[in-house]
Amino acid sequence: MFLMINPYVTVSAPGRICLFGEHQDYLKLPVITAAINLRVVLTGMANKTDRLSIDLPDIGATETLPLLSNESYYSYEKERDYFRSVVNVLKKSGYPIQKGCDCRVQGKIPINSGTSSSS
Repeated sequence: MFLMINPYVTVSAPGRICLFGEHQDYLKLPVITAAINLRVVLTGMANKTDRLSIDLPDIGATETLPLLSNESYYSYEKERDYFRSVVNVLKKSGYPIQKGCDCRVQGKIPINSGTSSSS
């Protein structure tokens, strides 16, 4: 829906470090984290196709999904299928993606650097 309002969008989120309780947040146990000054940036632009495309240059990967009907959800093809998860959560929350878009995710957070799940 947001891509229908503004054809070009950029959002970013800070990385984080875990000071206490690594791998406990999803168990609803106490965790102490802190944001760091390194960010992940997602840019997106509507396209004239019926596909969602994501470019992940930091890990040398790309993924393309066809748009689905409003009643359908994406099935997961791998253990950590974050792209499909985000699209499914947006749809369940009342924000279905109705037009094709091209996205790119890039970050300054070193991969496998011990900076929590942000890396």
